[in-house]
Amino acid sequence: MSTSLIAVCSKAFWQQHQALLENPKTFPQFLLCSVKCRVGSLEWPSWSTWYESITNNELSSFEQISFDEMTQVIQYIQDENAIGLVEPKLATREISSGRLVQLDKRELAIPAPYAYYAIIPDGRKDRAPTKKCLQWLQGLVNHSHGEQ
Repeated sequence: MSTSLIAVCSKAFWQQHQALLENPKTFPQFLLCSVKCRVGSLEWPSWSTWYESITNNELSSFEQISFDEMTQVIQYIQDENAIGLVEPKLATREISSGRLVQLDKRELAIPAPYAYYAIIPDGRKDRAPTKKCLQWLQGLVNHSHGEQ
C-alpha cells in the first residue's frame, strides 16, 4: 500500500499566517516538523526531499524538530506554531475536521521501499480467510484516504 507526504499546519496557525503559507517557498521561515527514522537501511524522506520536489529549489537554512512517530508530529503541530510533514492517510481525521490545514495540494509520493506491506506465508495467499483479511485491510486504507 503506497503512501505520500503532505505539508499541514493547525487551523489557528493558518489563520495567523495565511498570506505567507500560500507559497511553499516561504515554509522555511517557520519551524518545520517531521519524522526522523529509518526503514531498514533507508532514511525516511525529509523536509528537504519534499521541499525540493515541490518548489524545484534546495532547502538550505531552516529550523526543524523531529519525532520518532507520525502521531507525535500530528499532535505537535496541533499544539504549536509549526508546519508538519505527514502522511495524509494518518491525518485524514484531523484534516477533514478542520483541525489541520493541508498547505499545498501536491503530495510527495513515497517510493515503494517505504510502502506498507502485508506479509503472507507461502501457500496462504489464495485461501479465503487471507483474501477476506486483505480486502478488509485495503478497504480500511482506501476509506481513510477518501478512496472508494
